[in-house]
Amino acid sequence: MTCDPPVLDGPCLTVPQVKNIVISRDGRLSWEVATHGVPDLDLDGNGSPVVLVPCDVTGLYPDTMRWDIFLMRGECAYLLGTIDGLHDPFILTGWSHGLRNIGTMQPSLLAAGQSHGQVMTRYAFDGKKYRAGRRERR
Repeated sequence: MTCDPPVLDGPCLTVPQVKNIVISRDGRLSWEVATHGVPDLDLDGNGSPVVLVPCDVTGLYPDTMRWDIFLMRGECAYLLGTIDGLHDPFILTGWSHGLRNIGTMQPSLLAAGQSHGQVMTRYAFDGKKYRAGRRERR
């Protein structure tokens, strides 16, 4: 059964095309991140495309990486919020205000800047934006 997708608030936007560099905390590695679609992330159950845009600031590290998340409806992009995480978000169980709950993973650092596992952040849509909820150390 296919339901009508939820009506989204906000203006019809154009997805910004952003490229940025993420640097490891020890400075030995760096890699480029860029605006990209996430083909397997079906937030509304209707297959509407999802696009992630890296934040456009200098000094990005794996533990501070953030993405703006957009949902496409035809030619219109709707900004659904900003999420933390180095990699693409993934679907969690449950729905909130017509959109799937999602999660992200991000490195967890000790005060000395050394990696100490991962933190999963849960996000739920509040009818306007995805909001961070519980964080779990993994």
